[in-house]
Amino acid sequence: MSVFILMVWVSLSLALLSRRNNGLGDAVVKGFVIVLVAIAVTTEIATLFDAISLPVMASVWAGLVLAAVGLAWRRRAAGIAPQRIATSLAALFSGRDLAEPLALVLTGIVLAATLATALLAPPNTWDSMTYHMVRVAHWIQQGSVRYYATSIDRQNYQSPLAEFVILHLQLLSGSDRFANLVQWSALLVSAIAVALIVGELKGTRRAQVFAALLAVTLPMAILQSTSTQNDLLCGALCLVFVLFLLRTIRAAALEDALFCGLALGLSLLTKATAFLFCPAAGLVLGGAGLLGGRWLMSHPSAAEEAPPTAARPRLAAQLALAVLIGACLNTGYVARNIELYGHPLPTVGASYRNGNVSMAAVAGNVVRNVAMHLGLPSEPANERLTQMVRSVLGQQAGNPGTTWNHATFSIESSWSEDIAGNGLHMVLILGALVVGVVGRRAGRIARVYSAMLIVGALLYCVVLRWQPWASRLHTPLFLMALPLVATIVADGAALARDWWRVALVTVLFVCGLPYVLFNPSRPVVPDDGYSVVTVDRISQYFRNQRSVEQAYMAAARLVCREHPSEVGLVMADDDWEYPLWVLTGKHAVRTGPVFRHLGVTDISRKLALPGLPPPLILATRPVPEDVFCGERYETLLQSRVQVLRRVCR
Repeated sequence: MSVFILMVWVSLSLALLSRRNNGLGDAVVKGFVIVLVAIAVTTEIATLFDAISLPVMASVWAGLVLAAVGLAWRRRAAGIAPQRIATSLAALFSGRDLAEPLALVLTGIVLAATLATALLAPPNTWDSMTYHMVRVAHWIQQGSVRYYATSIDRQNYQSPLAEFVILHLQLLSGSDRFANLVQWSALLVSAIAVALIVGELKGTRRAQVFAALLAVTLPMAILQSTSTQNDLLCGALCLVFVLFLLRTIRAAALEDALFCGLALGLSLLTKATAFLFCPAAGLVLGGAGLLGGRWLMSHPSAAEEAPPTAARPRLAAQLALAVLIGACLNTGYVARNIELYGHPLPTVGASYRNGNVSMAAVAGNVVRNVAMHLGLPSEPANERLTQMVRSVLGQQAGNPGTTWNHATFSIESSWSEDIAGNGLHMVLILGALVVGVVGRRAGRIARVYSAMLIVGALLYCVVLRWQPWASRLHTPLFLMALPLVATIVADGAALARDWWRVALVTVLFVCGLPYVLFNPSRPVVPDDGYSVVTVDRISQYFRNQRSVEQAYMAAARLVCREHPSEVGLVMADDDWEYPLWVLTGKHAVRTGPVFRHLGVTDISRKLALPGLPPPLILATRPVPEDVFCGERYETLLQSRVQVLRRVCR
C-alpha cells in the first residue's frame, strides 16, 4: 500500500503537466509539495483523535489516490501528459553540445545507483538509531505524534516532517524498507529545482542541465540520499521556496505565492537550519523585489524603468500570504513545543548556539566552516592545511564560545555521511560568489542572489557554533548556491569550448562516484566483505556500531520469549534504541509489548505514564534505584544491554 503515495505524486504531476503553464519539472516539484502538505495535514488531524493507524492511513491514501487519479482523468492527462513529457525529453537531447546529453546521462546514473542503495540498505545512521526512526515507532505505538517521556530528548523536539513521511510509508508497508526514499526523493527534486531556478536567473538550458548534475554530485547530497537524515529534504524544500519566491517577485501570481508559502512551511517543519536559510532568502530577495520591483528579475536595459509603485503593495501582500501559510503549517509542532517547553521553538538545543558573537568570533566560524570542506586525499596535506588555519585564527580556532563541546578543529578527507566535505563544489561556489559580487558581466539578479547566499552563510555562522559534522548542516546552503554556479560557470566565456564543458562534467561525475560506491555506512563495492548487496538486512542496522549487535539480538530474543505486556527502557541520551524495536518486530505495527522510557530526567518526565514498573526492563546504562519503585528484579542478561525481570511476590 505504500505505492499509494507514489500514485498520488505521479497522478498529481500528470494533472499539473496538462496545464499550459507547467513544464515537466514544474509538475514534479509542485506534486511533491502537495504530497508533503497532505502528509503533514493528515498526520496532525489524525493526532487530534489518536487515530494514527494502518486502517485510518490506508483509507486516507486510498481516498487521495482516487482524488488524484480523478483529477488527472478530468484534465485528460493520459492524452496530453505523455506528449508533453516526450517533447520535454526530446528537447533535452536535441542540442549539438555533447556536454548536455552527457550530463543528463551521468545525472541519471547517479540517481539510479543511489535509488538502488536506498532500497537495499535499511536505515543505519547513528541519528536514525537514536531518534529519527525511533520517534516513528513511538508514534505508531501511541497512535499520535504527541510528545512522550524519553531520555533521548531529540525524539521530541527535533522538527518532524521527514519522519512524518516515514511514518506513513512505514504504516502502509509494514516495514522500514522505503524509509530511505524520503531523502532520495529530495535528491531528485533538488536536481529539478536547481535547474528551474537557473531558468529564473536567465541561464541557458546548458546551465540548467549542468545545475542538475551539480546537485546530484554534491558529496553530502549523495551520502544522505540513501539515509534517513533530513538535511537533504530541508535543502530541497529551501530550493523550492527560493524558486517560487523568485516567481512571486517576477509576476506576483497567487499560485506562485501559495507554493512559496507551502515550501516555506514545509522547510521550517523539516529542520531548524531552515530558520536561518529561508529568512535570508526572504529578506534579500523579497526586499530587493519590493525595493527594486520586478525589473530586478528581468535584466532590463538602462533605459527601462521600474514598474509602477502600485505593483509593490500587491507583491507585499503575496509575500505576507506566503509567510502566513508557512506559519500555519507549523501550528501543530509549535503547539506541542509550547505545551512541553513553554516556548514555540524548543530551547533544549542551546548548546549548539553561539555564546560569542563578536566580529572575530564570527570570522573564525566563517573560516572554519569553509575550510572543513577543503580536505584533500592526503593526510599530510590536510594536517598542514589544518595547522595553517589554526595559526591564522589563533584562539578563535578553539573558542569555547563558538565551538560545540570543545571539539578540535581539523580538516579531513572522508566519505562518511557525518563529516564528508564538498571540496570541488565549495571551490566552484566561492569562485561564483566572487564573479557574482564584483564581476563586470554579472547582472543585477546575480548580485542579489550572491547577497542572499552570503547573508545565509553569515546568519549560520552568527547563530550556530562550529561542529565537527557541520558539513552536513551546510547542505541546504550548498544546494541554494548551485544555480548561481551553473549560471556563471556553464554560460561563462571560460567554458566556451565544448571539450571544456565535457571535461568539467566528467570531473564532477568522477569525483562524486566514490560517495556513491564507498559510503562507509552503506557500501556498494564490498568493504572487507561487507556490502549492501551481500550482507543480510539485520546486520546492516549495526554497521556503525557492530560491537553491540549480539547484545541487542540477545535482549530482543528474551523479550520475544517472555511476552511481557510492557517493556521499560533505561537509556542515555545518545544510545541506540531503534534496533530493539526492529528485532522485536514492533517498529511498524501497533502491537505489544508497549515500550516506554524509565528514569527520565529531562522535562519530558512529566509526560511519563503512571503505574507499576514494567515486568521487563532493558537498560543500556545503570538503572537508578527509583525506577524499581520498591519492586524486586532479577537479571536475565548482563551485557551491553542489561535485561531485568520483575520477580512476582
